[in-house]
Parts: sequence; structure tokens; C-alpha cells
Amino acid sequence: MIWCFRPLAKKPVLLFFICMISMTVFEFLTSYIYELLWNEILWDYSNRFMNIQGRVCLTTSIMWGVLGVVSVKIFGPLFHRVYVKIKHEKIMHIILLILVTYVFVCYAIRPVFFENLIDHLQDT
Repeated sequence: MIWCFRPLAKKPVLLFFICMISMTVFEFLTSYIYELLWNEILWDYSNRFMNIQGRVCLTTSIMWGVLGVVSVKIFGPLFHRVYVKIKHEKIMHIILLILVTYVFVCYAIRPVFFENLIDHLQDT
């Protein structure tokens, strides 16, 4: 998100709407393709206001816009400052390895996390 939408950093309102629309389309396509390939529904917004086929909803779309603005305006410059300070290629490889490991761990615990979260939400 940061890299793609950085050219819009000086236009936060446009940035918000571009992020909101593009990421909502991405979320819709991700849900649709995942269901086609694995016949599994990852999320269902059917009970949410202004949803489209339960794949996307207005609340989530607005959050994509907010996330885009925060990412580009706050995290982008922060990450850039850290990146500039990293001089050695080996350190970049270590950071990349940690990031890839993190993504795989998050993917692996996803079912357990979401099952526990859903159980907790249903109990309340």
C-alpha cells in the first residue's frame, strides 16, 4: 500500500478514496477467487450495512481508506528513514527473512486465531 499509493501522499482526500476503492475491489476479488479455488468462504459481511454479496461492506471499505492514509502519511516516512539507515545487504536479508517467517506464521495460526475470535464473539 505504501509503495503503490505514495504519489498521492500530498492529496489525503484523494488518497483516502483511491485506497478505499482499490482495496475494496482487491478484497472482493480475493474473496471471490479464494472461494472459486478452494470452495471456502474466508469472511462473510452479509449482516453488515451496505455489503456486496457478503464479500465487502461499507465499514471495511472506509477502514481500507483510513489504513491507506495512515500507511502512506505515517508509516511510509518512518519505514523510509529506517531503510535509509540500513547500509548492509546482509541486514536487509535478515529483515526480509524475518518478515517472510512472520507472514507464514500468521498464515499458519490463522484458523486457530479466527476460530477462537469467533467463539469469543459468539459468547459475548
